[in-house]
Amino acid sequence: MGTSVALASFLEVSTPTKFMVSFYQSMIPLIESLKTLNVDTNEYKQYGKALAQICYTTWDTPVAFGPPALTAEQIKNEVINTTNTKVISLYNNYVTIFTTLYEDFVLNPN
Repeated sequence: MGTSVALASFLEVSTPTKFMVSFYQSMIPLIESLKTLNVDTNEYKQYGKALAQICYTTWDTPVAFGPPALTAEQIKNEVINTTNTKVISLYNNYVTIFTTLYEDFVLNPN
């Protein structure tokens, strides 16, 4: 415990991005559903919450994959109802990061 271990190694700088796009490509409908469930006046934050919930339930924990695979509402509830303060802190950090990155992606596509 306390030792970092590389999960993957890439020869080119663009490969990790391609890997992540490939991993999450099939989840776009789920991300859109989560965005809709995360009502907010700020669309960037809606996506930030959706992406944070997907990240937490697919990358940090495999809970979204089931079996059976969770629905968007179950994923949202799984994250929101977690009482572990460490997880809530991680989730809030994810929301901030994903909101900022999504907004930057939309406003600065190049």
